[in-house]
Amino acid sequence: MRSRRTSTASCSASADCALALESETPLGVRDGAAQARFSLSEGASATFVLEHVAGAYEPHLHSAAQTRELAENDRRLLAALAVAVALHRTFGARWLTARR
Repeated sequence: MRSRRTSTASCSASADCALALESETPLGVRDGAAQARFSLSEGASATFVLEHVAGAYEPHLHSAAQTRELAENDRRLLAALAVAVALHRTFGARWLTARR
């Protein structure tokens, strides 16, 4: 397994899989595992992104706000896909078209 690390990103890869972990919270590696030590006050948050990497890995260096926005967009996309799957299961190959 090979690893690549910056202060805010870590990528580990084997022959079959590569995973990257990114955060604005500083990351370290100990015994081959990415680690972060941090404290949060009430209402604060720390965002971590774990992703499958295809090809060469370059850190995205998104801010926490950008990461939260991307996560919210992903959540909305997954919700829309769940509705599409439910419609497909209910109506088979017949698709409904919504127009504005």
